[in-house]
Amino acid sequence: MPKISNKIGQRFNRLVVVSKSDQTYRGRTIWVCKCDCGKITQAVGGNLTNKGKQSCGCLLRNNASLRGGRGRTVKHRMTWTRPWRIWVKMRNRCYNDKENNYPRYGGRGITVCDEWRNDFAKFWLDMKTTYSDELTLDRIDNNGNYCKENCKWSTPKEQAQNRRKRSVL
Repeated sequence: MPKISNKIGQRFNRLVVVSKSDQTYRGRTIWVCKCDCGKITQAVGGNLTNKGKQSCGCLLRNNASLRGGRGRTVKHRMTWTRPWRIWVKMRNRCYNDKENNYPRYGGRGITVCDEWRNDFAKFWLDMKTTYSDELTLDRIDNNGNYCKENCKWSTPKEQAQNRRKRSVL
């Protein structure tokens, strides 16, 4: 039978081992641990050392509250909403050369400001005060980039009046 190392007093992520349990799991030692959040939990020794058990469950709950679907961390909880889809389409027009509208945006050198390019939360913070479901994202200067100073929410009629002149071949 393998020798059991004493884990009392040792820290494993958020858990500190306080005692050895009288119980075993499939012949393996169970340790009683105190989590940083104050709860008492039990863990098999191997799960402590291989990071299989890192807390009483509070770590998973905390991380889950920061995650959207598909396990990615989000700050805004607005994934798949209309404003988020507008933001994604804005970025695609400027950076995805497979996008149908790319030649009229990214192909002409139109970009998204650094603050907005990879941060929907920053985009939304700048644009949410005047947002309405009836409006679309519009650049004030049609040759300018997407940024707080050059964007507004417009009606479809306003959008149509803000088109650049197309040259006739």
